[in-house]
Amino acid sequence: MLVDSGIQVSFIIPACNAVGTLLRAIKSILNITEFEYEILIICNNCSDNTAELVENFKSENRLSHLKIHNRVETKGASAARNLGIENALGKWICFVDADDYIEPSNLELLIGTCHDPDASELAVAAHWLYKDGQISVKTHALDRSQLIENEQINKYLLDYCYVPYRFTLFVHCWGKLYSRNKILTNRIFFEDKLTQLEDVNFNLKYLKNVNRVYYSNVPFYIYDTGSNDKSLSVRSGYEPNAFKNIYIALKPVKDFIMMIVSREDGKRAISQLLTSIGRIWIIRISKNSSLSISQSITAIDRILGRRPYKVFQIRYACRYQDSKLLDFFCRYTNAGFVVFLLFLKSRWRY
Repeated sequence: MLVDSGIQVSFIIPACNAVGTLLRAIKSILNITEFEYEILIICNNCSDNTAELVENFKSENRLSHLKIHNRVETKGASAARNLGIENALGKWICFVDADDYIEPSNLELLIGTCHDPDASELAVAAHWLYKDGQISVKTHALDRSQLIENEQINKYLLDYCYVPYRFTLFVHCWGKLYSRNKILTNRIFFEDKLTQLEDVNFNLKYLKNVNRVYYSNVPFYIYDTGSNDKSLSVRSGYEPNAFKNIYIALKPVKDFIMMIVSREDGKRAISQLLTSIGRIWIIRISKNSSLSISQSITAIDRILGRRPYKVFQIRYACRYQDSKLLDFFCRYTNAGFVVFLLFLKSRWRY
């Protein structure tokens, strides 16, 4: 049984060479006044003075609740978050990326909701997206604060399979409050072999142990895409065996979906999800102006392996703002052709 430390939230921040943004993230958390918290900085094999920067800041401001852990191995954010989980003492765990920050007053509102004994064991909020000098609110395709229960969770996950970049409630690990007791009791940790989609993998493993999710449309998290041009989310699909790792990452999604729909519908939903992710990754590669056409094709082949487009078993479902031409090809050709068309479209912008 876990001992109650009195700490409400443990903020876990993986940091790898983050001197440019880390103090901003820490200072935003230090503005919290309504509950007890701790901040765990996991320095993940930094080659700069990130650890020294935090140590000096902690000493100068006498911050006993700011704690620093160092990793010698280079294992990425997943392993760093796992180390944070193992050392956390709070009732809730909140992951924060080193290049992002929070609005504490809105988080305090969410914590107040979580004190309700009938509340869920996973709380998710809308977030701000800061990109190209502009900020917008992302609501995960939900229009109001609400308690989402079993059947609604199932429907939302099916929607995610078909439109994963719109139904994003369970895509990221930041902007959420997880029960530390739930994590430790069920031994739910990040898969440290993954560098992409590890958040989805973690969230779905966690979701199997939760019956209700509370969603707040009041954002407390600021996701800053401009602070780190080396962000893994920007480089999705570039690592070796990228598509092979998708299968590992999405296995909890597949297991979940197969429990709630027929085998045929489940295969269709997962195939659609794979197609959609592959489509976005290929577009990201093709938009990289530093790559030639041949380099782009090589990168795409690295994603798909030696059998290009074999993974796409169904047509890509045309949704939302896709063009009439794309809709035609989605209806009358196979998914491999559609993905290649999207590659050409983003390369030459026609």
